[in-house]
Amino acid sequence: MCTWLLEAAQTSEKAIARILKTYRIRRLNAAEVLRILRQPPLVVAPGTTQAATAHIRTIAARLRLINQQRGVTAPPITLYKKLGGPTDSCKETDPWR
Repeated sequence: MCTWLLEAAQTSEKAIARILKTYRIRRLNAAEVLRILRQPPLVVAPGTTQAATAHIRTIAARLRLINQQRGVTAPPITLYKKLGGPTDSCKETDPWR
């Protein structure tokens, strides 16, 4: 079992409640989180954890790239919208609308 998971299972209910409040998580309460953390871990085939970890890393990298691209493209799009976007004449001739 991971050391961080062991530490999390031994964390006090008060500390977990503080974390839930900080991140505004209201679906779960501290007692329920502790109950889940103290359950025995799932038994999976060898390599499953490593494969899942690698998959999560690739998804995280994609999300970072998308976030970076949105930051680059957001200002021009905002300016375009402020300037009025496409004119009425464009709408009539644009076959994709």
